[in-house]
Amino acid sequence: MAGLPGNDAIYKAVESGDYCDLRLRLSDDTELKVHRVVLCTQCEFFANAMKPGRFLANSSVIDMKHDPPQAIKRLVEFLYTGHYTVKGPDNSDTDEPTSHAAGLESPPDEDAEPLLAHADVYIISKLYEVAKLEEEAFNAIKSALEEPKTLEVFPRLVQTIYASVSEAACSVHDELSYYALSHASELISGNHLQAMIQNAPDLTEKLIRHLVSSNSTKTEQLLAADVDIKRLEDKAKEASAEIEKLQNKAKEVNAEIEKEQNKAKGADPEIKKLQDKVKEADAEIKKLKIRVEGKNDELELLYNRVNRGDTQIRRLKDDLNDIQCYRCSRCCQHFEMVMPAGYRYITCPLCGHERKAGSWRRCE
Repeated sequence: MAGLPGNDAIYKAVESGDYCDLRLRLSDDTELKVHRVVLCTQCEFFANAMKPGRFLANSSVIDMKHDPPQAIKRLVEFLYTGHYTVKGPDNSDTDEPTSHAAGLESPPDEDAEPLLAHADVYIISKLYEVAKLEEEAFNAIKSALEEPKTLEVFPRLVQTIYASVSEAACSVHDELSYYALSHASELISGNHLQAMIQNAPDLTEKLIRHLVSSNSTKTEQLLAADVDIKRLEDKAKEASAEIEKLQNKAKEVNAEIEKEQNKAKGADPEIKKLQDKVKEADAEIKKLKIRVEGKNDELELLYNRVNRGDTQIRRLKDDLNDIQCYRCSRCCQHFEMVMPAGYRYITCPLCGHERKAGSWRRCE
């Protein structure tokens, strides 16, 4: 059941607090006044908590201090309306419009990162086993991953999902992996690399291995191109030798013609035959020249491909050479990162120990 049918009386009762028989105490010490019948008929957690003989059966307050308050508000909103609302920095709804009266005294606060808000809702939906809410949050995350600005918040999104939901039970994991592989070069370069190492070290290692493997494939392709170039060069040499033979043959024919002309000026038919042979030889030479010119064009294209490949390999090697291994003096663990120059303080991604950039020791 995805939300109750529209009922103005229920909405007004929630806003005023009339007829509400249950309160949810949130981690920010606020309370939501709700109806047991709405929550218990749609969420097994609330139904079990209110069963006779349970410790909350005679209580009117459920303590939910371990969950993000805005995520709980959106859970309640969904149970009333069948939708939930996330507001972005421009104060505009990122979901389709929906009522704010479902158990909330006021609409959810503005979210600086709507994608992280959707992630919190997804985690809550998994925790409290609300399948329809899980589906809606998953679709919202999948849609947000298509936005260009997602790159900035992606490391924190990975950390949020990976820390709360196991990969085996999470369909979002596949979407995150696909996005990461599609944007691997951006995520492990510049400012994004430090954020990825701190928030998603395992995924960062996977991306680096993917790029190294891709680089190896390109190297193999370049080597294959070199072999093709060598073959074309050999064919060009053979064609040049054939042209030279034909030219020598043409010279011999011309000499023979000259001899015959000197012997018998009246031997026109024989001379005509020899002239025809010369024309045929010239035509063959032209064909071979055209073939050689075509091979030269192919050689030039292959040379350009090799030069571009060398440039890409040099850039990839430069990027990989910037990544160094360091050892933390506190936790004695090793980690990889691009160490910035200067006197900035760098934090160990494993234990949080801070030191100046220049004082970190490389792995021996």
